[in-house]
Amino acid sequence: MKDNSSIETNRQQREETEEETKRLGLVSSPELPEEIANSVSEDLPDLFSRYVDDRVSWEVEVVADPLTGVAGDSLKILDETERCKQEEGWEYAVCITDLPIFHNRRLVVADASVKRNVAMISLPSLGATPMKRRVREAIIQLANEMYHGSSEQARSSQEKQTKKRDSEDDSQNIRGQGAKQLMGQRLAERLSPIKRKTYDEDSEFDVRFLVDSKISGSIRMTSGMVLANRPWTIFPSFKRVVAGAFATGAYG
Repeated sequence: MKDNSSIETNRQQREETEEETKRLGLVSSPELPEEIANSVSEDLPDLFSRYVDDRVSWEVEVVADPLTGVAGDSLKILDETERCKQEEGWEYAVCITDLPIFHNRRLVVADASVKRNVAMISLPSLGATPMKRRVREAIIQLANEMYHGSSEQARSSQEKQTKKRDSEDDSQNIRGQGAKQLMGQRLAERLSPIKRKTYDEDSEFDVRFLVDSKISGSIRMTSGMVLANRPWTIFPSFKRVVAGAFATGAYG
């Protein structure tokens, strides 16, 4: 018969080998945001293990919510995202909306509430391309903000981890983003920089990413809205309408 000390040791070893599971949900508006959310969701568990915490097993789920596509206010979107998070039993949730969000006439790219473990990304603010990569990198950053915190100390600590992971493997094509950058450095981000702003404890959210320039923000939003609405998809129908009009005119 095993003694109590041996049993306790075995129990502790089992607990140490059992990974904790964290669930993050992507709450998307229908159509393009939902397509992008489904496209990036398969890669995120491995990326979270690399860039957020490799001691945790990650699960990512996608839920489409039409309400996130009709509320043009960031706080309302975060409220709806939190409702979905509680309903699905997730630890974290990130909303992907196709609506442009503004604050003091500045284009809002993303918001995160560490206290509520919810975040929001506005697709039009990302511009046109490469949309999926930008969304993927933004989700990783927002997950880091919620998981580790948005304080300067937390960001400095995560900066070291991010650089270490970048040097180990670049197979996932994640551009070298720092712990205070929403996305990796590309030409679009250099021409139209995104500014990270933190808020005090009384605010509804802890960190916000904004396009600092009104002009570049307008260009971002316009190209992003064109992509979100995808006007080229109406061309086949338009051709049929034109053909029908000519046929009717010829018959007349």
